[in-house]
Amino acid sequence: MAGTTYEDGSGDTWAGELWDYAQTVLKEWQSTQVWQPAQQLRAASHSNARDYAGRFLLELLQNGHDAHRGGGNDGSVHVLLDEDEGTHGTLYVANGGTPFTWASI
Repeated sequence: MAGTTYEDGSGDTWAGELWDYAQTVLKEWQSTQVWQPAQQLRAASHSNARDYAGRFLLELLQNGHDAHRGGGNDGSVHVLLDEDEGTHGTLYVANGGTPFTWASI
């Protein structure tokens, strides 16, 4: 992977790891008759919509809380509804917790 240039022209390690992972998933998908991604993703989407109906904002706040270090009281979560962006507005939720890393995904 070192020194590899990816389709976007970068030699970025993160991009390389993500590219390799995506290629592995695609090869697995192409080689199996069992995995039906469209049907499985639709079922998962319907299940999540049912499970989180009416409480998505509380779940996002909980995710923000979980991202902060244990025992600390200095965490913050920011919620912004931009009513002018998009057809129905856009909700942004951000936190100052531990950022994602390749190892934590």
